Amino acid sequence: MKKCFVIILLLISYACSKEGAGGSYKESKDGNTLYYLDYVIEKKVELDGEYESHIMVLKKRSGEEIKRFEWGSNIAEMNTWRIVDLIKGGNEELIITQYSGGAHCCEYNWVYTFDAGLKEVLNSHGYGTLGFMAEPKDLNGDGNQELLFQNLTFSYFYRCCYAASPANSIILEYDPATERYMVQNIKFKEHLISQKLDSIEISPEFIELKAGDNPDDVDPGGYYLGSILNEVIPYLYADEEEKGWELFDKTYKLRDKEDIKKLINERLQEDPCYKKQ
Repeated sequence: MKKCFVIILLLISYACSKEGAGGSYKESKDGNTLYYLDYVIEKKVELDGEYESHIMVLKKRSGEEIKRFEWGSNIAEMNTWRIVDLIKGGNEELIITQYSGGAHCCEYNWVYTFDAGLKEVLNSHGYGTLGFMAEPKDLNGDGNQELLFQNLTFSYFYRCCYAASPANSIILEYDPATERYMVQNIKFKEHLISQKLDSIEISPEFIELKAGDNPDDVDPGGYYLGSILNEVIPYLYADEEEKGWELFDKTYKLRDKEDIKKLINERLQEDPCYKKQ
């Protein structure tokens, strides 16, 4: 980047309110523009009749538009960015997050690296129905941060209302060979399942359920089913199917057991996070 006097004056004129460590990035006073290396991210409001659409635009400092982010709600605070050191060596990474504003869905996340030009290394929408992303964490001590997501693939599964729906975590690790974040639940299974678990603790309200009971009568909201699948499904994503189904068979009593197994396997095959491991 040329350090000419004119450019310095232009940057000073934006008088940022935030600045990264060592001056690596800057935000404008109004918080609507982020400057990082040779790139700019802007928050914009576009009008479609009377409807306001809050979007973000990633572009070069020269003004060339690279990508528009249009998945967020019409609330500015639900369209955010962060500069974070996710991958060891080189520049820090950019995380762009948009939230649709629904009660539990949907959050979308993108990650960009800048070491050899701009590269998109994650688009969470490409991994199926992922929910909120937790704070990145280096799980294996290699200096790279793993990304942890809530998986919503089994939301409203079968007879489960959302409150009863099973959920599991998805762990993505940066792969230098492909320069992408890849699903690695199998590799990090110790963070997701217990190898010592040989039974599932059932809520007292379900203790008296019997094998011949009609699920529509005794578990209409799916709370019994969901409580069991919350324990079983993480095993299926961690390549521990035998253990997972063993736990299910030992615990689930109602007469639709085989139907549920079939439906679980069908939904697994539809989930990119399950297929990509």
